[in-house]
Amino acid sequence: MEPVESLIKTIKGNDVYFYFLKMKSSIFVWVGKSPAAIKNLSVAMHLPSHPPSQCQLLGEGCSSQIANRIADKYKCQVFLSCNIEDPTLQMDIEQCIKDHLEQSSKQWLQY
Repeated sequence: MEPVESLIKTIKGNDVYFYFLKMKSSIFVWVGKSPAAIKNLSVAMHLPSHPPSQCQLLGEGCSSQIANRIADKYKCQVFLSCNIEDPTLQMDIEQCIKDHLEQSSKQWLQY
């Protein structure tokens, strides 16, 4: 079974849910509020000699930009579904994802 983690963070008075699924050489992250839904989905891939490549697979939103930065930082493929429409929360959401990956680096980044 693949490692899965979830957490709830309160960001600017909003409960935001995070689910992390570590797969072989990639990470799937879902971010949203209750009830859970996938309204958008992006993928970004780290390329050794180029900037990360990204694609919005479903819907619209901030997912592709955040996935791109995470793929670049952690040198892996990132699937991200960010279902929070409030643009004022985007930077905090991205920071929560990075903080979680940093705290769990042995499990998440060396799989």
